[in-house]
Amino acid sequence: MDVPAARAPVSVPFVLLAVFVLLLVSAGPASASGPDGRVRGFVTDSVSGSPVAGAFVRIEASDFPWAFGGSSDGSGYFQIAVPPHRYTMSVSESAHLLSTTAIAVGSAQTVWSNVTLSRRRADPRGSRVT
Repeated sequence: MDVPAARAPVSVPFVLLAVFVLLLVSAGPASASGPDGRVRGFVTDSVSGSPVAGAFVRIEASDFPWAFGGSSDGSGYFQIAVPPHRYTMSVSESAHLLSTTAIAVGSAQTVWSNVTLSRRRADPRGSRVT
């Protein structure tokens, strides 16, 4: 006659810990997944209101090594696809001061962020080199 094998009792805290770890591991990648969102906008000059062509737009996450970039076209328009997250958007152009703003983009969401750049002040001493 076979004797049934003895089974070690499984403690309730061990089972709860195992379930918690499984939920934690499976929830992480799911929250960062989904279709990319888009950041769109226009870059204009603060004095004339004219479009700023060739302005560099950089979108960067502070807690991940993610950075995305693009330039505004002739009408000042830009569009950049990014994963869902919170970002800092910086816009720069040689004749204008840097502009930064915080943005949050959801899955498949389009966020409009129009930027008005201030002109750099001219050096009162002039730019002549002798």
